[in-house]
Amino acid sequence: MKRQSKPEKIKKEKSTAPGEWLYFAPANVTVRSIYEVLTDDYEVEIWEDAGVLEIGLNDGATLDIEWTKIPAKDEITAAFAKQHGCENVFLVTLKPEEFETAKKAMNKIVAFLGGLFCGDTEDFTPVLQ
Repeated sequence: MKRQSKPEKIKKEKSTAPGEWLYFAPANVTVRSIYEVLTDDYEVEIWEDAGVLEIGLNDGATLDIEWTKIPAKDEITAAFAKQHGCENVFLVTLKPEEFETAKKAMNKIVAFLGGLFCGDTEDFTPVLQ
């Protein structure tokens, strides 16, 4: 009996980008303003009262953005925000393997609204601005 080989599964290249990011934004940026920047190019759902956006990327992948307050005890994040002239902070979640697709939306947000995206890491890297 001949041995049949199994078809190889095609894997997406693993990304080194983090799955959790922070968007440091100027004081005037809200989930509504982010929504308005992206609606021409993406399918975006907004829950304004909750401060949440879900941006459809492709194949069911999403870029999720949620407004948050910097906890009073988090002096490092507060200092980083102040250093970059940003008063609003949003938690951003994506699948690392979808980073290149999500990066296009992230760059569009920064181009229109200002601020910067940073990995939610100890040293705030990588940075998109």
